[in-house]
Amino acid sequence: MSYSLIWHGMSFLGNSKLLIPLSLGIIFWLCRQRQRTSAWLVFIGFYGGTLLNNILKQLFKLPRPPDSPIGGYGFPSGHAMNAAIFYSLLILLFAGKIKDRKSKYGFIAANMLLIVLVGLARIMLGVHYISDVVGGLLIGLVWLAAVVWVMGRISRLSVAQRKN
Repeated sequence: MSYSLIWHGMSFLGNSKLLIPLSLGIIFWLCRQRQRTSAWLVFIGFYGGTLLNNILKQLFKLPRPPDSPIGGYGFPSGHAMNAAIFYSLLILLFAGKIKDRKSKYGFIAANMLLIVLVGLARIMLGVHYISDVVGGLLIGLVWLAAVVWVMGRISRLSVAQRKN
């Protein structure tokens, strides 16, 4: 088995073709569990992040490495940004539900490792510069933190209004 195949597999873990159906499944499941705020968090976090990535690529228009086998703009890495947002959402939504301490930390570590491996795969495949990947990771995490913060503020305001 070649290393290229392994890196392509790691890269796929940040691909929209995988993460869109998974995120839709999570949104549907959360709605069935009557966790609509969490469903909105996934929707706004993931799909808003995807839109933000497309806007930033058009804004910066930075090229990929010269020998990249794929076209399009490089900054920020969409795979890295997708992975940072999606796997961080899994941590936010599900880590708190895991009672066993070792299992909880294992779950968190596994998702963090997936984020790093997706970014590393994009560099190893020669389709992104390190700055594209680091930028995608950071922008994805900052975007998700902003969404969580805004949704928390809205939630607290609506609770306060219901009390009045």
